[in-house]
Amino acid sequence: MTAFEMTDMTVTGYRHPSGVQSSESRRVETVSTNQPDTDVSAERAAVERVRSGLASLAIAFFLIVSVVGVVPGSETSALLDRLFGPTVTTTGLQQNWGVFSPDPMSIEVETHVLVYFEDGSSTRWDSPGGGRFDSSRSERWRKWESRVRRDENARHWTLAAQYVAGQFESAPSPVISVRLVRSWSAVPPAGEPNATRTYNEFHFYEWDPVTNTGVTLTEADQPTDGSNS
Repeated sequence: MTAFEMTDMTVTGYRHPSGVQSSESRRVETVSTNQPDTDVSAERAAVERVRSGLASLAIAFFLIVSVVGVVPGSETSALLDRLFGPTVTTTGLQQNWGVFSPDPMSIEVETHVLVYFEDGSSTRWDSPGGGRFDSSRSERWRKWESRVRRDENARHWTLAAQYVAGQFESAPSPVISVRLVRSWSAVPPAGEPNATRTYNEFHFYEWDPVTNTGVTLTEADQPTDGSNS
């Protein structure tokens, strides 16, 4: 057997007649056996590095938006709002400095609904409040009231009227009209909680359940006798 043939047999796993495998053969077999595991480990490490990098970028992005984006009167915050406003709103990171305003509102505004029935009667519907241990329900309805009355949210007025009408499906007389009403009053000065308050009202939307149509109301559509009916 030539030297070349001996070398080739050793590399491919040739064992010495004595049964002792050469160190070179063991080294070659070990490397070829462990190579696939090494490749898999390297791929996993690369994937983990990419995931960690993306997570770090996401965290840095939201930190910047949360901190810089709420600085009042900042050009940077205005730019971030234009670029990422929808994302910030969706993720719940939107902040409003009005919450911390030292100048509270001087006017209290409420929204209620007037429901008219075929027999000539009417009733007033107010948003339900939460119980003693469920203030979150009251806050959700309070937020609904503050949003639904705005003109920019007119697309929700029909749904609001339909919801309220649905609360009276079992009434003795069918509903023939639903009106959404804004009411407002000046907040009494501090230290005068029992001061007399005068409320003003404006009927801003009417929905007809018979034809399923609604109309925005104007000054000419307001009650002339000063009553709610």
